[in-house]
Amino acid sequence: MGLVTASGGNYGLSYLSGSKQWRIEIAIQFAHAILLMIAGISNPESPRHLARLGNHTAARTSLGRLRGLAADSPELDEAIAEVHIWLLEDAEQQQKARFRECFEGPNLRRLVLGCSMGFHAESTGIVFFLSYSTTFLAGAGITNAYLITFIIGLVMSASTLPSIYCLDHLGRRSCAFIGGTMMLIVCIVTGAIHSAVPLSAASQHALIAGSLLFIFAYASSWGSLAWLVITEAYSSRLRTYQSTISMCFYWISQWIFGFITPYMVDESAGNLGVNMMYVLAGFTVLSLAWAYFYLPELSGLTQAEMDRMFDEGIAAWKSKAWKREQKMAVEAINRTGSLHEIVTVVDKGN
Repeated sequence: MGLVTASGGNYGLSYLSGSKQWRIEIAIQFAHAILLMIAGISNPESPRHLARLGNHTAARTSLGRLRGLAADSPELDEAIAEVHIWLLEDAEQQQKARFRECFEGPNLRRLVLGCSMGFHAESTGIVFFLSYSTTFLAGAGITNAYLITFIIGLVMSASTLPSIYCLDHLGRRSCAFIGGTMMLIVCIVTGAIHSAVPLSAASQHALIAGSLLFIFAYASSWGSLAWLVITEAYSSRLRTYQSTISMCFYWISQWIFGFITPYMVDESAGNLGVNMMYVLAGFTVLSLAWAYFYLPELSGLTQAEMDRMFDEGIAAWKSKAWKREQKMAVEAINRTGSLHEIVTVVDKGN
């Protein structure tokens, strides 16, 4: 929604002239910052953080406020007990964890997975479309570039919702392949139309449609997939270390592509223009190849199953079959247990 608000504000301010455009935009940013500051001050502190510091009274008060529970309610007693149990388990895990373990054995594969996931999610072209779409579209001869950018923001926000279902029911790998293939086709077709009839009405319409389709494909697949993999791919012992490193690499990747994109598109430098779509197609091919060889199927796995998959060194392209075998084995065990219980009950009845 932040993207929609920003692009919508830019669209509205585009009708003004002079310094009013950027002055009002900065004032709106100040307003958002003030609201965040007020919310941060007024919100209660994390009960887990307070309990970790030994301030158990404040932790209880904060938890009761967050959950709307009375200070003497049994539900609050149970909730604060869960916090203390979590602290004991977390302290035990953190005591065993060492930073160097992030770069050893199966943990290194997990770390590389998280870091490369962020890199490939950014390399497909999302920075280009979200950060430079207005300038790019205007340079391609489209007169209502601010409006199109606003619509791109709306499509980005709305298209994120289907990913909630798709990533769990279709799986991580399937979403990566389907979304990546759609992005690849869009980039090639849009670039080809521009090459055939540059700066024509057909080329402009294809660029607008291609931008919206690309955003839809990305937001419903790779956009959400990146955040999931960066947070879920690690063991519970090293999750704090490895997710932090992966997020750092994600933002560095975003900065890299945000920095080089203007030089590739601008007339005074690379002057690629709409031919940039071919470059994005090339990056998308690399991302699809990476997904095939390095992105395992993680949906529906418990933490123990995920640990076992990495410890056994299951190849990414075999992970879906491995997951299916694990689920079948669990179901077989459950059926055997149920039959055993039935036989036991029948024997007792006889």
